[in-house]
Amino acid sequence: VYSNIRRLRDDLTAHPPDHLVVVPLVLDTLHARVLQRLRAGPPARAAVATALLAAGAAYVRAARVLRGEALTHAAWPPAAEVGGWAAVARWWAARVGAAVAAAAAAAVLAPLHALAGKLVYGKIREALGVRRTVISGGGSLAAHLDDFYEAIGLTVLNGWGLTETSPVLACRRTEPGQNIRGSVGVPTPGTQLRVVHPDSLQPLAEGRQGLVLARGPGVMGGYYRDEAATARAFRAGDGWFDT
Repeated sequence: VYSNIRRLRDDLTAHPPDHLVVVPLVLDTLHARVLQRLRAGPPARAAVATALLAAGAAYVRAARVLRGEALTHAAWPPAAEVGGWAAVARWWAARVGAAVAAAAAAAVLAPLHALAGKLVYGKIREALGVRRTVISGGGSLAAHLDDFYEAIGLTVLNGWGLTETSPVLACRRTEPGQNIRGSVGVPTPGTQLRVVHPDSLQPLAEGRQGLVLARGPGVMGGYYRDEAATARAFRAGDGWFDT
């Protein structure tokens, strides 16, 4: 099926895909059109539908914390030698507190989420046409889009990479613990990633921000007829590409 920006919405309904692989702008456009259509209806119905969508988004955010699939609660605790035992204790206290709050929120919001499933989500999925999975790449996926598509029952996977890496380096997956919201998932098969200091290129401790180096079958061999640019891109040596 060949489509364009004007016909995409209609074509999704006429030829519904199991998996939709797009850039975030497309997901944002589809989301905006759903809201526009809801608000164009009777005011009371629009208000109820909007409230149920908001409750559904809040529910999935709470459920992610309980499943360990929210980025802020999925990372390992800081190492004692980096932040000290006080930092480790604070991390665990914050995680336990977040889990308790999330459990309470999920319990309150679960009935509203179920009601939205009966009244709103099915109609939206039918209008969107996508049957199973939304896969996003080529830009940063906004949190509200992640919330919206998960709430209506579509699995959302987010990936990242560069033209020089063919182009995917990592992507979230459907396996337990590998669809961490707010992340770009795990490396593609055969691909290695390292986080290093941007100047010294020395490995950094878990959880520290730095430069990502990549090595694997998708990484380019170099820039065509540009040895200087190739040398800069592989300054870490041994096939490690500077992202």
